[in-house]
Amino acid sequence: MKNMKTISLLLAIIFVSAFAVQNSMSVVIRFLLWKLEISQALVIVLTAVMGVLIGLGLSVVKSWRYSRDIKQANNEKQSAQVSVMSLEKENAELKLNINELEKRLKELEKTEHHEILEK
Repeated sequence: MKNMKTISLLLAIIFVSAFAVQNSMSVVIRFLLWKLEISQALVIVLTAVMGVLIGLGLSVVKSWRYSRDIKQANNEKQSAQVSVMSLEKENAELKLNINELEKRLKELEKTEHHEILEK
């Protein structure tokens, strides 16, 4: 996959360069209040370079957001794991309390049963 990207990039550079060389006459560029006479080849190359830079910038922003989202998801995962551990501990304590209460209930039933038999 990386080779395909490299080959595609090289082909794009070759095509832009060939296009720029074949269109090297001078052109007038107007933008707002500016007026500039410059080689058409230079305009083509600069435009291509700006496109690459904008694409790289957007790629970096996307990568940064993706990294931030992964960190946030990991933090949420750790928080959930802590909550699960806390709930498991609480569950174990409640089971112990239930067992103790069941023992006390059996003891009370035995003593009540003995008292009834003694009467």
